[in-house]
Amino acid sequence: MGLPPAKSAYVAVSASKMWDEKTHSNADQWHGYRFYNQKQIPGKEHLAQLVNTSANHLGFEHGRRACPERFFAANGVKIILVYVLLKYEWKLPEGATPKPRAFWLPWLRIR
Repeated sequence: MGLPPAKSAYVAVSASKMWDEKTHSNADQWHGYRFYNQKQIPGKEHLAQLVNTSANHLGFEHGRRACPERFFAANGVKIILVYVLLKYEWKLPEGATPKPRAFWLPWLRIR
């Protein structure tokens, strides 16, 4: 079972598989339809779902330790995203060009 982390300990989730060429082709490049295209492969549709776990995507852990609240969390994020998109008008500043940005959480702290 392992030991629980100590209070105020820092923990992190490994994201190395996300940048691994063995896991994703052109892993170092932005591809907005990466998981959508993976869902189009017959027999592998389930692997590209947000709440599914695998050894290649450890955002919600994997195996016996998979987060049981991942379904609630995923739906909560979707609800917030839809609310923000529907309630606010979005546009780029004049002359701005969109650039994809890397997003990651360097540390998660246990309180």
